[in-house]
Amino acid sequence: MAGETEVPVVLRVFAEKSSSVNSVLEDTKKRFGDLAGNVAGVAKSAALLSGSFTLALGGIVSAAVNVAGQFEQLRAKLTSTLGSSEAAARSFQQALEFAGNTPFDVQGIVKATIQITAFGQSAERVLPLAANLAAAFGGQVDEVGRVLGKAFSGSLEGFESLRNNFGISNVLLEKFGAELTKTGTISVNTSSALLKAQGALEKIIKTRFGDATAQQSQTLFGAMSNLGDAIQRVAAAFVTALIPVVTTVTRTLTSMVEVFERLSPETRQFVAFAALATVGLG
Repeated sequence: MAGETEVPVVLRVFAEKSSSVNSVLEDTKKRFGDLAGNVAGVAKSAALLSGSFTLALGGIVSAAVNVAGQFEQLRAKLTSTLGSSEAAARSFQQALEFAGNTPFDVQGIVKATIQITAFGQSAERVLPLAANLAAAFGGQVDEVGRVLGKAFSGSLEGFESLRNNFGISNVLLEKFGAELTKTGTISVNTSSALLKAQGALEKIIKTRFGDATAQQSQTLFGAMSNLGDAIQRVAAAFVTALIPVVTTVTRTLTSMVEVFERLSPETRQFVAFAALATVGLG
């Protein structure tokens, strides 16, 4: 009896979910119909010319979807860090532009921005310093951004990492205007001392490594990195427009699966046979 009472409800729920999916797909067709038709035509022509090209095209589309998904996650992280979707959008756009002119990818630049901002520092000021230092020493820009974020916030651990990993000693910092304590450690206990330490660190990086990013960008590796960033931006821009549609369809299908999983074995069997019968009649 339970199975008999479930069947009408199940059919109604599945009909509603299917209608929702069809509605989304119809909306997508209206919005992207011409573009989809053009893409389909190109794909058909490519298939006639070369099966391997079709496989490659599929790989490119898959990669584009992956990049768009990564970009969406990075924007979400920026929103959490900055506390505003508008600020996150501006920061992400700045990261795209910055990555396009440096040997670092967008993902690394955004991660560095998050690290720097998490320590209460201005990414606009500290990020270029982190990029030059990372380019000079072959490091990861987000890791260098974390070290500089710590140092600029007054963390002695940050200054210790600068000394051990990049040769920026306390003596050198003093030479560029920082204050030291009687024991020879960097003085950051007052706002005035911290400002001097920040200024000294900024001067050292600009003086010694100020052109490191530009030089790296002129190398083959830098040129390939910039090309990769450009391709990522184009691919992500196309796929990002489809993300809301794909997300809606995916969630709808997931809810349909969850409804099916909650059914009794008898009702599942009935639905399965009904689906097979529908396919057979089609």
